[in-house]
Amino acid sequence: MKKIILFLMSLSIVACGAFKPDAQLKIQQRSQNADQVWVDGVSGLQWTSVQAKSQTWQMARATCGDLSWNGAQGWRLPTKNDLVAAFEHGIRFAGSSFDELLFWSSSSYSKGSDYRWIMDLMEGEALPGYKNDDYAVLCIK
Repeated sequence: MKKIILFLMSLSIVACGAFKPDAQLKIQQRSQNADQVWVDGVSGLQWTSVQAKSQTWQMARATCGDLSWNGAQGWRLPTKNDLVAAFEHGIRFAGSSFDELLFWSSSSYSKGSDYRWIMDLMEGEALPGYKNDDYAVLCIK
């Protein structure tokens, strides 16, 4: 049911002309190799390409915290709201393969919980994920 509602909402957004992923999301190439950084034209946030396809939540936090691209530091694991906004702004059209990947957020599913929010960026669905399970990692700044 949730997928049907999301699908219908996305159809109405596209039909109204409010959703223009090309206008909202810009892609920048890293100069040192073929990895990409996506810049969200709405929020101004920078998104890395997929850093890992299978890491625990603690490993994902460390991956983003330790990341340095072209000397730029200050990367972090996105919040649930960051991931929802990225979906709404069209990150799935940026040219990367997000198929069948669920991505970690830094947001706790509930206070004191061992679960964190994870996000399917192709479907726009947020789900609880146990922090010792393995999911994919994107970093933002």
